[in-house]
Amino acid sequence: MPPPGAVPGHAPPRSLAAALRTWSEEALTDLLQERPDLAVPLPHDLAALAHRATLRPSVHLAVDSLDLPTLQVLEVLVALSESSGPVSLDQVGAAWGGDARPAVDRLRALALAWGTDDQLTPVRRAGECLGPHPAGLGPPSGLDAATIRDLLTHAPDAARAVLDKLAWDGPLGQVTHADRRPDPDSTAPLDWLLARGLLTATGADEVVLPREVALVLRAGRTHRDPALTPPTPAPRPAPQADTHAAGAAAEAVRLVAALAQLWEATPPAVLRSGGLGVRELRRTALALEVDEAVAARVIELAHAAGLIADDGELDPHWAPTPDVDAWLAHDVPQRWVELATAYLASPRCPHLVGTRTDKGVRNALGNDLAWTAAPTVRAWLLHTVAALRTDSTPRGIARDEIVGLFVWTAPRRATPVRRALLEAAVAEAIWLGLLGTEIPDVIAVPSFTLPLIGATEDGERQAADLLGRALPAPVDHILLQADLTAIAPGPLDRHVARELDLIADVESRGGATVLRFTPTSIRRGLDAGRTGDDILAWLEQHSRTPVPQPLAYLIGDSARRHGRVRVGTAASFVRSDDETALSELLADRRADGLQLRRLAPTVLAAQAPPAAVLEVLRSLGLAPAAEAVDGSVVVTAPPVHRTGPRRRPVRAAARPPAPSRAALRSAAAALRLTELAAHDGSRQGTTDVPPSPPGLPPTPADVATVLIQLSQAVARRSPVWVAYVDAQGRVGQRLVEPIEVAAGRLQAFDRSTARILTVPIARVTRVTPLPSGQFSGNSPGVSPENRPLDGPD
Repeated sequence: MPPPGAVPGHAPPRSLAAALRTWSEEALTDLLQERPDLAVPLPHDLAALAHRATLRPSVHLAVDSLDLPTLQVLEVLVALSESSGPVSLDQVGAAWGGDARPAVDRLRALALAWGTDDQLTPVRRAGECLGPHPAGLGPPSGLDAATIRDLLTHAPDAARAVLDKLAWDGPLGQVTHADRRPDPDSTAPLDWLLARGLLTATGADEVVLPREVALVLRAGRTHRDPALTPPTPAPRPAPQADTHAAGAAAEAVRLVAALAQLWEATPPAVLRSGGLGVRELRRTALALEVDEAVAARVIELAHAAGLIADDGELDPHWAPTPDVDAWLAHDVPQRWVELATAYLASPRCPHLVGTRTDKGVRNALGNDLAWTAAPTVRAWLLHTVAALRTDSTPRGIARDEIVGLFVWTAPRRATPVRRALLEAAVAEAIWLGLLGTEIPDVIAVPSFTLPLIGATEDGERQAADLLGRALPAPVDHILLQADLTAIAPGPLDRHVARELDLIADVESRGGATVLRFTPTSIRRGLDAGRTGDDILAWLEQHSRTPVPQPLAYLIGDSARRHGRVRVGTAASFVRSDDETALSELLADRRADGLQLRRLAPTVLAAQAPPAAVLEVLRSLGLAPAAEAVDGSVVVTAPPVHRTGPRRRPVRAAARPPAPSRAALRSAAAALRLTELAAHDGSRQGTTDVPPSPPGLPPTPADVATVLIQLSQAVARRSPVWVAYVDAQGRVGQRLVEPIEVAAGRLQAFDRSTARILTVPIARVTRVTPLPSGQFSGNSPGVSPENRPLDGPD
């Protein structure tokens, strides 16, 4: 049976390049899509593509992407071919212990193996990627199976015990003194095995079991447990996943906003090594009322979204960026979408904060938290769990089963470090609301996360809309209680929440938020410029219950006391109409540090700045107000610190960006045309081109027109004449078939040279479509998709 995508009617290929020449255009397109590194930059011909497909880095990427059964079959193919050359599909299946056709077809489609079902050969670099012992088998020795079976029949029991131990747990073994001379009157088992070639010495204290011997001991099998059946986790209903995830999403948004509010007033310093100190992380965690692990997530998430950054000052601090103001102006669903998309694309790993390296402890916002594999693992997690969801009922998977799927999908990538990354990704996705939990060990993708998996603008808008439906509607009112508390019966409208932050403190959160009014919180509102009447009027407007008398008294008393004592600028001065209050202040030893002295019955001078005087007087139970030079009260809103304009953190990619399917199809067509042109040229000695090109344009076309014409040619896959200026300033024109227009460059197949041409768009002066029927470029009756190539390797 011919390999997948091969054009029938060919002799068995003698190399990978020869095999690629038999592939259809669709098969080549699939290869370039599965291994995008092969397409960037586009190779000139199929021989160059075959060479690139066998380079070590590219083969490593392809092998790392294999699932468990395909990787095992590749191990079988490498182990058998190194001993006996090309092998058949039946031999591979017998050694593996199952139907190897799907895995072999996959390997051929990825250009990791080539040949017919009777003559399969892996690419040479595949063996290097798998290491010296594929499937736990040692190097080949040249012994045939019949000789090995005969030797095993006559082997001493002690020697056979050594072989049985190494058969599945080898192939390397350490030599001890007891292995050599267990009995002075008998032959040592190790010496007996070494003398007959059943073991090979690799050092003074190490032996290796040859490949052929191990296969006989394993009854011809390469794997003890062939991966024949994929893990099939039972989908579990998770009807409350959307509700739980929406609550988590709203809480994550609230914490990021709280972080911005905290750091705009008291920005923490940047460490010399670039990061956030352990003490500052602890202080932030206490202020946000979360543990340090969650605080690290909040900080890293805000940084990934471009909401906090190093302010770049001589004494640098971490502070909110100007983008935070636009972010805070959005509603909760839109804020969450920005955070979620930033998290999914970020290589930052918050779970590493606090772990140790050779250089010390990893700090939040440090330079050693980035790992390019993180976005790949997060995307795989969401795709895998999302596949279980149906339109009618959300379905989830047990958290312990997700690791088994991870190992099956990409075993070479499922290292202990990546497993820890996966477990961290699960915890972070639950915290952020990308995943919902039905019970503690079941996770599911909520409806509003599904549109984000596609990573499109329409998907982001849809995700925000779905989250808005899943969240409780914002409320614009509170319920005032007689004990100086207020209850918010749901998530507050952002304008209401902002005003309440000025005059009340949060006491508890949950389905309903409890806030408490205190003299300090009321004074905070008065310091921000509100009057007592303003606060009472606002509460009457937004409360569904009357303002309790104790709260009205608290507000009135705080307003009367606010500003009775005023602090101004001299060195500074204290002024009050209450002479008795000033006399008591002069007599209070706790105010000695201010060095107060009376200038007038109602005025005191102080040898301290106004801010220090205000702080001391407030600690004494007074409610002073700052006074301007004109005698008016200074509104002392909390300071707001912002960085200068900052670019968002770079989002690292684990792989080069993949071209579109259409571009890859055009590239595959160009590669086949290149081979066809070379093949026809070698037979005919000529290249089929139109008799004469059009005249050079008197004036160059504008760039917009050139782009439109080239884009149309790419879409139609039609040849055009392109006039352009080369690097030496000469104007010429070529008949080309455009493949892709991207990044300001044109990639096209040049019919005159049968190679890929790359030209900057800015150098193209004119594009002239070829008249219909003037030139086809193909032999009559044969399409470039299916025309066979039987040229040399």
